[in-house]
Amino acid sequence: MIIIRKVVKKDIPTVKQLLLETWIDTYRLILPEYVISKLTSVWHDPKRLEAEANNENIIFQVAVDNGEIIGLITITKSDGDTADLLRLYVHPDRQRRGIGKILLEQSLAELRQYKKLRVEVEEDNEKGKGFYNKHGFKEVGKKVENLENVEIKTIIMEKEL
Repeated sequence: MIIIRKVVKKDIPTVKQLLLETWIDTYRLILPEYVISKLTSVWHDPKRLEAEANNENIIFQVAVDNGEIIGLITITKSDGDTADLLRLYVHPDRQRRGIGKILLEQSLAELRQYKKLRVEVEEDNEKGKGFYNKHGFKEVGKKVENLENVEIKTIIMEKEL
């Protein structure tokens, strides 16, 4: 049985490893290895993850199955009417089993005061785009960023809540 719960300090090393494995699986054909390595070391730094877990304006939860962390979600709450979905990852070996849907749906219960949920998806991330389309997100814009001297094209998607 899948349990969704808040991230706690002792989870951080496992969360960091899960993020690394899912990033490699998701982006290995999209981004150079050095970019994945750099971004995961900075964005998934244990101190940063712990600060997010302790921030009351961030929903940071994990999906746990038989004591094993198999997925996670991170959403930032804003002062406006739109919350931002920063991360939704399920271990590659556990994908396509409804775990992402459970993480998303349980988090939505905490966003009752918001009108929209926004996510940015890398343009070539077909799995991610398919998931969000299936769950009611619509494309509302595009953006280009330069990360580690690599141009990253993202699609901005929103879901009405």
